[in-house]
Amino acid sequence: MTLLAQINFEEVPDIGVFPSKGILEFFISVHDGDPAKQDDFRVMFFPEVMSDDSKIMKNFGFIELPSDFYPPIEKESRLSFPIEYKPVSIEDFRFDGYFGAGSFKFFERFG
Repeated sequence: MTLLAQINFEEVPDIGVFPSKGILEFFISVHDGDPAKQDDFRVMFFPEVMSDDSKIMKNFGFIELPSDFYPPIEKESRLSFPIEYKPVSIEDFRFDGYFGAGSFKFFERFG
């Protein structure tokens, strides 16, 4: 398995649906497998984040990857989580939950 992505929730804006701390990691297999089996990946959550830099392993040169392994992401990238305003359309499946009524009933009160 190799690391695909990592999210540190202390760096994610609080929107109430994610934890406020901890790290979520996504791993994928280095071997081609049967995608129907759903066993070639792992998702792991660690509620405590190690902050002591002297205890964090940084050299993974001892891990040998198969010569035919081509990772889906070629280099490290930073994820960003901006908080933005996004209107809810009348076709949005969450419309009823946001406004307490279906779109037709909601807009009837405006004539």
